[in-house]
Amino acid sequence: MNATLKSAKNGIVEQISRRNAEPQWLLAKRLEAWESFNRLEMPDLKYGSNVRLDLSKLDFLEILEKTSESNIKIERDNYENVIIKNLSQALNENEEARKHYGTIVNGSDDKFNALTSALWANGPFIYIPQGVELKEPIRLSSLVQSPAFERVLVVAGPQSKAVI
Repeated sequence: MNATLKSAKNGIVEQISRRNAEPQWLLAKRLEAWESFNRLEMPDLKYGSNVRLDLSKLDFLEILEKTSESNIKIERDNYENVIIKNLSQALNENEEARKHYGTIVNGSDDKFNALTSALWANGPFIYIPQGVELKEPIRLSSLVQSPAFERVLVVAGPQSKAVI
């Protein structure tokens, strides 16, 4: 492991978690994902010829600096009966967010999922309760200006309908 990855291992995950005031269970999931990232092999890329990724070029300190900045914007925030909030905040406050976090992308199945599961910065949590049908789409936009990783968690109850 190169020096950048070693220095990143020495506390970046804990620093991100502390900065987001995350619960202990979420820090444990991040650390588990970080261990998976370090353990898993680089995947064989199916597209492109002779494509090689050099992870030593990732600036983990820059990622850490960007973790508190969410670049995802929601066009409007008055969708009736729908919860839209910062994912970090939702994981502290919302049972549905905690229940569904990590059920699809779990951070242990491939190297890049593990990396983003360990180092995600922020992003939106959207909860659409049972039976709610939104007439207007939920519009999210993101301006990527840094190497920070974003996560989006959408939970839609039974018989709910929405376009995101």
